[in-house]
Amino acid sequence: MGGVRGPYGRGGRAHLVAAEGEITGLVGPNGSGKSTLLRTVYRHLRPAAGRVLLAGTDLRELSPARSVRHVAALPQERGSDFELTVREVVAMGRTPYKRAFAGEDATDRDVVARALADVGMDGQAGRRFTALSGGERQLEWIPAVLGRGTPHLPAGYDRRL
Repeated sequence: MGGVRGPYGRGGRAHLVAAEGEITGLVGPNGSGKSTLLRTVYRHLRPAAGRVLLAGTDLRELSPARSVRHVAALPQERGSDFELTVREVVAMGRTPYKRAFAGEDATDRDVVARALADVGMDGQAGRRFTALSGGERQLEWIPAVLGRGTPHLPAGYDRRL
């Protein structure tokens, strides 16, 4: 893989060589592009720059049927590709406190804003949930729980996991 940049155009370019039979790990903080890079490798996303090569051939030049014979993936999450913002996902946690079809009120907006701030995700409120990295998605579910006003959190909870 040479000079690959994920489709969102953030961060630097990745260079990686994985030989047959080797196990290769990607390590980095939440939001650094690990999941995006992997999605690019298994053709779920198109790179903004660079190429993913398999035995010298760009994977994008292979048919999907041919490439899946060589590259497989087991994503960390499934079925969460809805087009909501981070803020909207957190606001869904307020549902138990609402009557059917009731709109959002000032209390809801306050609780959601506080929950996002508690985990440092307030700056991500307007981003699409689908644009978050896998680690960011995991982190984002915490304010969804906090948005419910749940008084008890799991042992070991930290503001910045």
